[in-house]
Amino acid sequence: MLKKIFSYLIPITIFKQKSTISSTIEVTWVNGELVLDSNNTNYSYGSLQRILKKGLQKIGFEKIKSMNHILVLGVAGGSVVKTLLNDVKYNGKITGVEIDPGIISIANTYFQLHEIPNLTIIIDDAFEFVLKTKEKYDLIIIDIFQDTVMPNFLFEDFFTDRLGVILEGLFSLLFLPLFTSFIPPKENNTVKAGMKMQDFVINISKYAKDFDPNFAIIPQNGLDLVYNKIDPSEGLNEKYLNAIDGMGVEDLFFDKRLKTDSYRYSILKKVKDRKKIIVSDFITNDSDVEKVVAKTTEEGFLCFPRVSNNEFYKTIPSEIINENSNDIKLFSEAKNFLYLINCSEFKTKSDYIKAISNTNYDAVAIDLFFDDRPLTKADLEQLKIKSNGGKRLVIAYINIGAAENWRYYWYGNWILNDPVWIKKQYPGYENEFYVQFWHEDWQNIIFGNETSYFKKIIDAGFSGAYLDNTEAYYFLYNK
Repeated sequence: MLKKIFSYLIPITIFKQKSTISSTIEVTWVNGELVLDSNNTNYSYGSLQRILKKGLQKIGFEKIKSMNHILVLGVAGGSVVKTLLNDVKYNGKITGVEIDPGIISIANTYFQLHEIPNLTIIIDDAFEFVLKTKEKYDLIIIDIFQDTVMPNFLFEDFFTDRLGVILEGLFSLLFLPLFTSFIPPKENNTVKAGMKMQDFVINISKYAKDFDPNFAIIPQNGLDLVYNKIDPSEGLNEKYLNAIDGMGVEDLFFDKRLKTDSYRYSILKKVKDRKKIIVSDFITNDSDVEKVVAKTTEEGFLCFPRVSNNEFYKTIPSEIINENSNDIKLFSEAKNFLYLINCSEFKTKSDYIKAISNTNYDAVAIDLFFDDRPLTKADLEQLKIKSNGGKRLVIAYINIGAAENWRYYWYGNWILNDPVWIKKQYPGYENEFYVQFWHEDWQNIIFGNETSYFKKIIDAGFSGAYLDNTEAYYFLYNK
């Protein structure tokens, strides 16, 4: 019980075992719940279970409850099965296929999988099982990983064709964690808002690049925006991808602990050869910094590791990854990145500019303002030269999905819903509010006219913009 209580402060691993399939398997208390992980990613329960639940909701709980037989390929700790039982209230037959008998033993011990009467576990390779089974299934849920890697057979036509054969009638297939569903996606508020965010970013990009074709547009988070209709099954949105020059992501390989966010990682791997990726994980355990840097650079991503004293992007690290003296003219040429949007550690603008100028970062993301005053062209010209004489890019941070009440555009009497487009308090930030970013008034604040935020960025001479809170489309309608 004490371990469960203390897990609200720090994750507590209670079991660890080598696996021939997934390197190492761990059972850990996290925020009062047991989760099953491999060495690098969440396997069962935790964030993956929440993604699963959303997928099942998309199909419809009532529809699932009426089904006779469900096949689960990749059982692991049994979070899929438990979600079907506890959330969907499914009472029909479940067949689970798992290649690793050791992980089933762990699941029986810590998650009581063996006590579920309507569950049959088959130890077999999923590919082989699908080829030889003669059963028909109303729903097939695929949740197969070997650590962070999805086996190649999952994407082979022969395998997917065979799935169609063993699905009963008007089939349902849920592919986790890619969340690819063969059920037509609903045009719900989140999807509609996501498509509006895509248009917002595209229009911002067009506006900025009309002034400077090399102006870099880098949205942070909101990775699902790379897909048509915010749905992996709809394919990549080429118009959106063509409008951006890179993507930023937080907490990819470390989020309170050393674990890979497999879903977002899978998205980035699809686009990393086309777009420069920036990873800025907040790493609270100093001993894990080297591991996160190694994983990030191995993928070819730009790495900005935030250590325990730099959660809010306010200090300049003493070491630069892949330091060089190259002249950087395009964001695609950058080999490292400084993220410094909080200038509270600097007493004067002169101190601030001098500190950045004394570094050799290829690209620097900073705020347009210092002490409520915008930086000037002269400031930017100084910042664009590295200490070693090379040229670099200076990127302006701008929050396009939430309004901040300390900004120049904020009127003192504004409150939630007045103006009507200020919609939701940003959790954990009392001075920040999610907005209906598609509203004309908000878009006029951000870009498209002589008094807009973006025009101030362009006039100051910035090389690009780092667009924060692009994921607002989701959080407007979801917790």
